[in-house]
Amino acid sequence: MLKTALKPKWLIILVLSLVIATLFVLLSKWQFEQAEAKGSTEEPKTETTVSLTEHFKPGQPLMQHQADQLVYLSGKYLPKKQVYIQDRLREGVKGYWVVTAFEVEGGDGNIIPVVRGWQEDLAAAKASKAPDETLYLEGRLLPPDAPDFGYREDPEVFRSLSTAELINIWDVKSYAATVVQFRAYATGALRFAAEEQGLEPVYVGPQPPQSQLNLLNVFYAVEWVFFAGFALFLWFRLVRDDHRKDLEQARLDEEWAQQWYREQGYIKEENHDRTE
Repeated sequence: MLKTALKPKWLIILVLSLVIATLFVLLSKWQFEQAEAKGSTEEPKTETTVSLTEHFKPGQPLMQHQADQLVYLSGKYLPKKQVYIQDRLREGVKGYWVVTAFEVEGGDGNIIPVVRGWQEDLAAAKASKAPDETLYLEGRLLPPDAPDFGYREDPEVFRSLSTAELINIWDVKSYAATVVQFRAYATGALRFAAEEQGLEPVYVGPQPPQSQLNLLNVFYAVEWVFFAGFALFLWFRLVRDDHRKDLEQARLDEEWAQQWYREQGYIKEENHDRTE
């Protein structure tokens, strides 16, 4: 069969089949790419800043649809209630998040832990004091970490940002969430609080949206793969049929030659009769 496949016409058809199959595979790839919903070009809902007190209530767990939201809130920092979360990366460098309790206006006396900024050096982080005037904050609402009850050399340094741990340390009521501060306003003036207080600002972006598949595009993608395989299979079938045709033609030629030799007397018929 290899000899048949190496015929010039079948080699040319093989090249054409490969080109067609490649085209089908590229079409399949394009359909798979289209199958992923690109999502709306509109700004995600989490990127529209809303009031914390209206978006999330104290005493309730933070649900998935509430997390990651940009929020604004007003109130006061409680400078004496401050901790440091270790092993937080900023541009590949480990450091500390400076977290201070923020008493929320309209929050029924609850505080919320706010990440004010980042500092590589612990001593410098401890030297940063939160402002004590009334502030208006904007930031991202995040779920708390799980508690880490391991041994701590420094009672103010934690491995996780857990409200469950902090309410015991601070002895206050707290929202079951945290806020990463992006901006702070005081008396109508914009304050870049993190930089003013010897800290680097912390930015936490929104979670990427979950991709969704368009099943119709997936069906088309699989269909193009099938067509690509069928193009090669068709070439194989044609070569196999041609090979069988050659074998049959060779067999007929052999029978014809044998018959002609017999008619010409070159081959004598064997006499199978026995004389008794």
